[in-house]
This record gives sequence, C-alpha cells and structure tokens, in this order.
Amino acid sequence: MVFTPVAVSYKKNLENIQGGKNVNEIYLYFANAFNKIDHDIPLHKLRTLGIRGNLGEWLHSFFTKRTQQVKVQGTLSEPSQLISRVPQGSVLDPLLFLIMIGDGNKDLHRSHVTFFADDPRIVRDIHSASDVPLL
Repeated sequence: MVFTPVAVSYKKNLENIQGGKNVNEIYLYFANAFNKIDHDIPLHKLRTLGIRGNLGEWLHSFFTKRTQQVKVQGTLSEPSQLISRVPQGSVLDPLLFLIMIGDGNKDLHRSHVTFFADDPRIVRDIHSASDVPLL
C-alpha cells in the first residue's frame, strides 16, 4: 500500500480516466470507531510497537480505569466501568487512531490510500477484470 497525497491521487485518477482506463475506489467511514473498540486491541498494538514501562502503564490506565455516570433531572446514577471505547477529546486521539489503522495495509497490494481527515479512500487502477477482486 502506498500513502498518496489527495491532490496526487486525484490527478492520477483523472489521467487514467481521460486515458480510457478504469479506477476502482473504496471510501471508508469510521463512524464512532473509538466508541466500539475493545480496550485490549489498542493496548496490544501499543505493546507490539514496544510501548511498555511507565508509558505503557499510563496508557493502560488511560484506557481501562474509567467510569461513566448519567445525570437525569438532577439525579446521578451509580458509576459504571467502561469496558470498551477510547476516551475522546484528548490530544492522543489522532495518534491512537493512526496506531489503530497503521497495520491495515498488510493485505493491500498496488493500491493507493488517501485520507480526508480520518476517512480513508483506497484506490486501485483496473487494467483487467482480474484486478477487480484484488481490491
């Protein structure tokens, strides 16, 4: 997989289309991706990247030692431990997102990936019918 700047990707696609070639694209949207993630997944990825020791322990606490409460008409519920979801709104969000998707390219070959904010687009030139299922 090649990470390609959006402008370069657009120009390349335009040249292919004008030249009579085909291009397939997949647009992905990670709606509330961090709201549904099991804590063990990012923690495993962080360990795999060699993040251990004090920083690893701090990140473990960042993910796992969280509770939430709901307030309705002035009455606060009992705290409930969060077993999934990544805390949002921190300066770590962009880095954690990149760590989560960083190995998503291992099965992509001769494809280009561009991002608009955090939404990836995977592009592959189609030279024959056999290229379609490869994307």
